[in-house]
Amino acid sequence: MEQIPRPAQRRTPAQRDRRFAARWGTLCLLLVSLPYAALLLLGPAGERYTGVLFNPVDAYRYLGIMQHAHDGAWSFTNYFTHVRHAPIAIFTFYTLLGKLVPGSAEPAGLGITFHVAGLVLAGLFIQQAWRLYGEILPGRAARRVAFVLLLVTSGLGVVVLVLGGLGLHPLREAPYDLLSVESSAFFGLLAAPHFAAVLLLITVYARAVHRIALTDGHGWGATAAGTVAAAGLATIHTEKVGVIAIAAFFYLAWVGGFRRGPLRRYIRRVLQAALTVAAAVPYLAYAYHLTVADPTIADILRQGTPPPVPDPIPYYVLGFGVTGLCAIWGLPRVLRRPAAAAPGEIFLWSLALGGLVILIVPWTTIQHRGEGLSWRSPAWPAVSWFTPSFRASGALACSEQRRRPGPSATTGNASASLASTWS
Repeated sequence: MEQIPRPAQRRTPAQRDRRFAARWGTLCLLLVSLPYAALLLLGPAGERYTGVLFNPVDAYRYLGIMQHAHDGAWSFTNYFTHVRHAPIAIFTFYTLLGKLVPGSAEPAGLGITFHVAGLVLAGLFIQQAWRLYGEILPGRAARRVAFVLLLVTSGLGVVVLVLGGLGLHPLREAPYDLLSVESSAFFGLLAAPHFAAVLLLITVYARAVHRIALTDGHGWGATAAGTVAAAGLATIHTEKVGVIAIAAFFYLAWVGGFRRGPLRRYIRRVLQAALTVAAAVPYLAYAYHLTVADPTIADILRQGTPPPVPDPIPYYVLGFGVTGLCAIWGLPRVLRRPAAAAPGEIFLWSLALGGLVILIVPWTTIQHRGEGLSWRSPAWPAVSWFTPSFRASGALACSEQRRRPGPSATTGNASASLASTWS
């Protein structure tokens, strides 16, 4: 008797991939919402939850900016001083968000707008990250694993805490994945809407530059998208413009050395990438002027300057955790044979290098360093993890096609199983 195929068996690979992305993306959004919902529903009787998890001083400042923007303000004024300061164009993200608050700017309306905006931006980031991985990673398995690593993984900070409870203290402080909001994509999505916006803009810019560098067309649509992303990024975290500019430089340098093609087309690509970064220069110049001339910014920088890390190597090694080790595992191969590396792998390492350069720049006015969101967006470790060792072992082949249940399907590599979960 002929068996009737089950619905899952009739789906095309593209449909299964979309289903996979939708389920993991939904799970991520639910996990991001869970702590806020729990605190709202389980709070003490007669008390009102503030809607904040991290850094209440900054969060209340953001809500205050939204309230003033709702009432008509288009710039930031420091009201917490007896010295009168001129309004300045900072916190533009929350100024624009305040214009979207429905009705009167009561605490409930501000809080709902704050959190809904964060979820919407998180959803857009998840969608763009999935598309980016489809464009730069070598296959479906690598794309799926990278996507999961990006959304729901962090470092080994929890392990350090457990060791501390047992009397072992490998660090004088917790790894940065427990201290820095920018340590992982999930932490950023959990913390505040502007971190989700930064993740989204970095990913949009990454897609644009990758298309500019390798497209056979003229690439002006990608140039426009990259220009908007870079300009928006400058108004939120200005140092991230340095990250994407450095990443674009190294990636185009690799393309020029190993994938250049006609010289005229390569020059056009370089000019298009330069145009995307140039869009961020006006606000960068304005921001730098504020750091040296405006008393409000000078005061914020003095209060927010982070202390030096006492144990930087274990701090970052444990902070990046397994994903960082997987990436380092593949780095020697890239350095030995850069011409043989996949373009997507070089591109992701260019982003990592951009974050590293910004991290070590001796400029004390940079508060949001490059080791965080810019390194985790996108999740570059998956490329080094899957290329070429997994391809040689057949794990990629196992996860690229739908297989019938059987002994061989249950004894495969654990990462191949992860790649087919919820398909």
